[in-house]
Amino acid sequence: MTRLDSVLADLAVRIRGMSIRGQAALFWACSEALVDAFLEWADRTGSDTAQVLRSGQLATYGFVTLGVESTDAIELLSEFEEKAPFGESIDMIPSTTAQDCWICADVGIRVWVSESYDPGPAIEFALEPILGTVTEELFGFTQVGSGPSEEMQIEAVLQDERIVRVLDFMNWATNRLGVEPDDEALAELRERGRVLLP
Repeated sequence: MTRLDSVLADLAVRIRGMSIRGQAALFWACSEALVDAFLEWADRTGSDTAQVLRSGQLATYGFVTLGVESTDAIELLSEFEEKAPFGESIDMIPSTTAQDCWICADVGIRVWVSESYDPGPAIEFALEPILGTVTEELFGFTQVGSGPSEEMQIEAVLQDERIVRVLDFMNWATNRLGVEPDDEALAELRERGRVLLP
């Protein structure tokens, strides 16, 4: 297990310890942080899924702030599953960040629709865009592989100031959301969450 694996595992444990509304708020904020990249991807590829994404984010916001579950949440989640961004780039427009934004919005709904769902491991999708960007800038590829230099590369990534800021945000957010979130908490969460966007 690498130190990055340990960081992700620790975050997963912290997320599991949060209330359902806190979990939904965290993934809502992660999706919001990446939404501009999603909207650019959708516009440039002609995807008509932006309204679905926004409906999901809005439903989760209502659940988080009021504790009210949308009556069409099951149908909305099915629509998320059906219309997820494809895993390819078109005309050099990468879909990875769009997918990660979509997955975070999906998780924001799924945590209050499915009682047995474990959102902890999904936090990796929120971190993927910034981790990939930093790794590519440092080493010329988006993901560290196994090998004799793996640990050195991971340490360099984790010590990058952007990753330090992101992990600080995650630690702050999982602490801040230990109580039921309100509008003020979500506004602060949205503002601070911008560190997730490369």
